[in-house]
Amino acid sequence: MEVLFFMTRYFFREREHIHGDRAHRMGIWFFLLMVVMLVFVAVVGANAASLNIAQTGQTTSYATGDDGAVRAGVPWPDPRFTVNSDQTITDKLTGLMWTKNAAVPTVGSCTGVSLAWPSTIITYVNCLNTAAYLGYTDWRIPNINELDSLTNLQEANVATWLNSKGFSGMAASIYWSSTTYQVLTSKAFVVDMYDGTLNSIDKSGSYYVLLVRDSGLSPYNSAYVSVSGQTSTYGGNDDGVLKKGMPWPSPRFTTSSGTVTDNLTGLTWTKDAGTPTVGSSCPGGYMSWGSALDYVACLNTAAYQGYTDWRLPNKKELLSLLNRGSFGPSLPSDHPFTNVQANAYWSSNTSAVNAGKAWTVYIYDGISPAYDKTSNNSVWAVRGGYTGSLFNLTVSTSGTGSGTVTSSPSGINCGSTCSAPFSSGASVTLTAAASDNSTFAGWGGDCSGTALTCPLTMSAAKTVTATFTQSCNYAISPTSKTFTLSAGSDTVTVTAAGGCSWTAISSAGWITVNSGSSGNGNGTVGYSVTANTEAAQRIGTITIATKTFTVTQDGTGCSYALSPTSKTFTSSSGSDNITVTTSSGCSWTAISSAGWITVNTGSSGSGSGTVAYSVAANTTISQRTGTMTIAGETFTVTQDGLSCTYSISPTSKTFTSSGGSDGVSLTTNTGCVWGASSNVDWITVNSGSYSAGSGTVGYSVAANTGTTQRTGTITIAGKTFTVTQGGACNYSITPTNKTFTSSGGSNSVAVTTDTGCTWSATSNDSWITVTSGSSGTASDNVTYSVAANTGTTQRTGTITIAGKTFTVTQGAPSDNVSFTKYDFDGDGKGDVLWRNSTTGDLYIWLMNGALIKGGDFVAKGIPDIWQVKAIGDFNGDGKSDILWQNTNSGGVYLWLMDGTIIKGGAYVVEGLPSEWEILAVADFNGDGRSDILWQNTQQGDVYIWFMDATGITGGGYMTIGIKSDWVFKAVGDFNGDGKADVLWQNKTTGDVAGWLINGLSILSTGYVAIGIPDKWKMKAVGDFDGDDKADVLWQDATTGDVAMWVLDGLKIVSGNYVVRGMPSLWQIKKTGDYNGDDKADLCWQHSTSGEVYIWLLNGSAISGGGSAAVGLTSDWQVQ
Repeated sequence: MEVLFFMTRYFFREREHIHGDRAHRMGIWFFLLMVVMLVFVAVVGANAASLNIAQTGQTTSYATGDDGAVRAGVPWPDPRFTVNSDQTITDKLTGLMWTKNAAVPTVGSCTGVSLAWPSTIITYVNCLNTAAYLGYTDWRIPNINELDSLTNLQEANVATWLNSKGFSGMAASIYWSSTTYQVLTSKAFVVDMYDGTLNSIDKSGSYYVLLVRDSGLSPYNSAYVSVSGQTSTYGGNDDGVLKKGMPWPSPRFTTSSGTVTDNLTGLTWTKDAGTPTVGSSCPGGYMSWGSALDYVACLNTAAYQGYTDWRLPNKKELLSLLNRGSFGPSLPSDHPFTNVQANAYWSSNTSAVNAGKAWTVYIYDGISPAYDKTSNNSVWAVRGGYTGSLFNLTVSTSGTGSGTVTSSPSGINCGSTCSAPFSSGASVTLTAAASDNSTFAGWGGDCSGTALTCPLTMSAAKTVTATFTQSCNYAISPTSKTFTLSAGSDTVTVTAAGGCSWTAISSAGWITVNSGSSGNGNGTVGYSVTANTEAAQRIGTITIATKTFTVTQDGTGCSYALSPTSKTFTSSSGSDNITVTTSSGCSWTAISSAGWITVNTGSSGSGSGTVAYSVAANTTISQRTGTMTIAGETFTVTQDGLSCTYSISPTSKTFTSSGGSDGVSLTTNTGCVWGASSNVDWITVNSGSYSAGSGTVGYSVAANTGTTQRTGTITIAGKTFTVTQGGACNYSITPTNKTFTSSGGSNSVAVTTDTGCTWSATSNDSWITVTSGSSGTASDNVTYSVAANTGTTQRTGTITIAGKTFTVTQGAPSDNVSFTKYDFDGDGKGDVLWRNSTTGDLYIWLMNGALIKGGDFVAKGIPDIWQVKAIGDFNGDGKSDILWQNTNSGGVYLWLMDGTIIKGGAYVVEGLPSEWEILAVADFNGDGRSDILWQNTQQGDVYIWFMDATGITGGGYMTIGIKSDWVFKAVGDFNGDGKADVLWQNKTTGDVAGWLINGLSILSTGYVAIGIPDKWKMKAVGDFDGDDKADVLWQDATTGDVAMWVLDGLKIVSGNYVVRGMPSLWQIKKTGDYNGDDKADLCWQHSTSGEVYIWLLNGSAISGGGSAAVGLTSDWQVQ
C-alpha cells in the first residue's frame, strides 16, 4: 500500500505538466491500469506478511540452534546508519530519522537533561518543534517498538556501539518510550541502552529521551516497525494518540490445525503456547534454556504438526506478538492461541553482558529481562519468516606462487577456483594463506588491497581473485673470514631456489669479487684481498644475495698509553675520565674487573679516545681496590671505607606484669663492632650481646610480682633501650552471660581493671561479632552483636574478654504459619507490609486484587532491635494493627493503625523474660479482638493474653509442659465457631494434630494426619473456599508442587493440587483476601528479580491475579 501511495503522488504531480499531448494521455491510462493491478495484487496477497522482522544483531553462537547460529530476520544494511549534515541520523534499516545528539540537549529556552514522563518530556518536545529544531517541526517521543529497534544484542554496551555509528552523547542508561505500561498506568515502557533491557518504570522518575521522526525513506527489505497496539492516551502526543508504525492486517492471525500464522510478520507459531509434551520423547513444561533448545530440536525429530523446521524464536520475534494495549496476556484481542503462560518465555538470544543468562519475554505484560540459563521458563516454538536470497561467491587464485583462500562463515576453501552460496546481506570474510616459498600479492575483482583478509557483504553475486607470487630465500656459507696482513683469496657458497637470482658486490676497495658476481639458484662467489700496510686492523664487507659477508684483516701493529693510570675515591660514589692515546685505526676496548666500577662510555674505540667510568659507594668500613683493563693496560681504582655509626629500633617497649621477651634491631656498617648489656637484674640479654655489623639483640623480662610499674634499660652500642613493665592486674566482667531471641541483636559487657592493665576481647563463634572495645588498657566496655539464628535449634557461643568467658544463648526461629487478614485500611481486602532490612523503614501496600491502589511509609529508620512480631486487629475496629517486641529488653509495644497512619500506641508490657516467645495472634475468645498466644521455650508451657487495644483484659495457661517434639505450626478458625484454633506438628514423626479452642479451654483435640513426609512444608492457613473455616496450604520443597487441605474442624474434607512444579525461585510470602471476596489469596515473590505476583484463589483453583510490582531490591522484606 505504501507503493500505491508513492505512485499516486507521482501521478498527480505529473498531471500538472500534461498539456493535452496524446502520448502523455496514453501514459496516464497505462499508469492507472498499473494502479488497478497493484490494488488487485494487494487484495489477493492480503495474507502475505506485512513486514519482515529485522535480525537482532547477534552473531556469536553459544549453542546449536540459537540466534547467533540461525540469525533469523532481515540482515542489516551496511552501513546501518547515515549521518546527515543537519545533525540528524537516518536508520536505513527502519527508515526512521533520529536526533544525532542523544544527551537530551538544552536548545535555547528548551531545557534538556533527564526528564519525567509525560509533563516535562511533552513540554520539551513541543518546545523543540516550535523552535524547528534541526529544521523540523514533527519530532516525537518514539513508541516502544521504535525505541527497541535501535538495540544490538551482539553488544555488551549498546550506547557505546551507537556512539561509534554516529550518535553522540548516547548514555548507557534508561530512555523513555511514549508507550504506557498497561498493568500499572503510572509506569511507562523504557529501554536500557546499556544492555538493551526492555522494562517498565514509574513515570515520576527522570530519564533520557531520544527524539524521532519519519524520514520518508522506505525500510530495508520491508523491515517496517509495527504499531504497538496501544490506543488509549495517557498524556500529550503519546503512543495512544500517534499510533505510529505499520498497522496490523485484519485478520491478524490465520489458524491451521495446531499452528497459527501471524499475517503481520509471516511467522508460524504453535497454537498451544503452554510448552506441551509431545509423544514420549519431548517432555514439556517449564525448563532451562539449554533444555528449551533441545525441546525444539525434539519437535523437529517428531515432525510436530507436520513440520521439521521449528526453532526457538529470537527476542524480536517474541516481541512482535505483543499488543501494548492489553495485558494478561499482552496479545491482540483476536488471537487464537491456547495455554498462554504468565511465566516468561525463552528467546534464542544470549545476554552479551553475561553469557550465563539468556533474554526472555513476558507475554503476560510485555517486559523482557535476561534470566540465568539454569532457571525454568516456558517455550513457544516458531518457524518461517524472512529468509532472504542466496548469492554465489566465486574465488580463484593466480600468479607465480601458490596458496589457499578460506571463508568465515565456512564455504570457501580452495587453492585454484571454487564457489559457494551465501544469504543476502551475509557478512563473509575471506582469508589468504601463502604456501612455502610464496607470498600473497593482493586481491582482485570484488576485493582489493594487500591485506590478508577481505570482508564482503553479499548484496549480489561476487567474484574475487587472490594473487600469489614465488618468494626467494637465500643463505651463504661461511658468513665471515679473517686474513693476516698478507694478500689472500677464498670463496663463499650461495644456496637459493631455482629461478631466484642474486648478485655479489664488494663494499671495500681492498676486496675484489673475482667470480660469481651474479647468479641464479645455487652458486659460488670467488674473492681476493690485498696486503694491509697500515698498523691497524681493517674490516670490509661483500653483499652476496642480500646477505652480508664480513672480511677482517690484521694490521702491522699498535701501541697504547693511558692518562692517568690510577685514581683514589672517598667512600661516596663518584666518576672520572681516562684518556687513551694510540695511532689512527688502532682499535681497543675498556673492561672493568670489579662489580663496583662501571664503564659508562668508551667501552671500545679506534684511535685515541676517552673512557668515562663511575664508582659505587663503599658501604663497608674497609678500603677496597679494583682495576680496569683499557687497551691492554691496567688502570687502578682505590676507595676508602666508611666510619662506624649506630642506630636501634625500637628505642623502648612496654610489658604487662607477666613479662615476656622481644628483640631490638641494630643498624650499622659492615665490620663495625658493638656490644649489649642490661642495667637491671630483671632484664636479661639472651642473644646478640657482642657482634659486628647490623644485627639483633634478644632479651627477656621477668614477671613483676609487685603492684607498681617499673622501668629498666639496656645499653646497645652506646644507645639506651628502655623497658617499662606494669604491675600485677586483676580483671572482672559484668554481666557474664546474655540470652537473645532468634532475631539476634546487640549489647555490651563492662570490663573492670586498673589503669595500665591491658586486655582484649575475642569472639569464639562466627555469629557473634565484637563491634567495639576489642582491646583496652583500663576499665571500659565491650560492644557486640548477635546475628539472626536461621537454624532450627537453640545455640550457645562465647566471647573471651580479659581472660574471662562471656556466654551468649540464642533461641531458634519459629516456622509458624501466620493467619492474619492484614487489612490495614478496613476495606475488606488484604494489604502487604514491607520492612527494609538495611534502613529499618516500614511501608504498606494498600491492595485491590493484584493492583497496588495506594500506600506510604509508616515509619523510617526503626532500629533492628525492634522486630515486628505479629499483625492483628487488637481494638476491634476492623483495621489491622502492628505488634512489636524489643529483642534486648523483651518489651512488647503495640501500634494501633488506620491505613498507613499510626493513630495510637503504647507498651503492652515491659521487661518480658526472653524464654517467653510469641507464637501467634488471633481471636481466641470470639470478642472480635486479636489475642496473643505465648509459649515458654524452655518449659513448653502455653499461655494466652486476652487483649483490648493495648490493654491485657485477662488470660491464663492453656497447658503446661508440651514436649519439645511438638512444635506450633498455625492458628485458624478450623470449625467455623468464630474462635481461633491451633495446629501442632511432631518434628520427628511428621504427625499433624489440632486443638479446638474456646477462650482458655481446649474443647477437643485430635490428629489431622499421620506421618507427613518432611519434604512437605506447611506454607499458609486461610479460608480459601469461603466456607468460614480455615484451610491449610502445603508445598513440596523438592518438586515445588502446591496442595491444599479443605478442613472441617480437625477433619480433612478434601484435598487438591493448586499447581504442580512451581519453580523454586518463586516463594510464597503471605496469604490474604486481596480482592475482598472472603476467600484467601496468595502473595508470591521471585527471589532473583524481586517481582511480586498475586494469585486470586477460589478454593484450589486460580481465578485470576497478576504482577503487583517488578524489580524490588532484596533488602525489602514482607513482614
